[in-house]
Amino acid sequence: MQEIRNKDVSFGDIITSIYKETGRIEASFSSKLLATINHDYPIWDQYVLANIGLEATPQYMNNDIRLETSIEIYDAICEWYKARLDSNVGKAEIEFFDSKFPKYKWIS
Repeated sequence: MQEIRNKDVSFGDIITSIYKETGRIEASFSSKLLATINHDYPIWDQYVLANIGLEATPQYMNNDIRLETSIEIYDAICEWYKARLDSNVGKAEIEFFDSKFPKYKWIS
């Protein structure tokens, strides 16, 4: 993490690096690592997927295809968040949150 803190790194870079080192496809962890480095990126978890109508890649899928598909799913999460934050509904949600929790306006 220290090595990439000051670099322009993507979700694809992180998940691929973890896969090469461990043989595991860790989409949720990769997204949280990226969001720790850059708060502008969303996280991936089962609740995020469920709430925006996406599904994780099945465990039985070929790992190379699963890796590529995981990157595509994360891109879809990012697109959903961008569209939501740019919309009137998203702006109203942020305004509501900020009014109810003014101490936490800094939360991305």
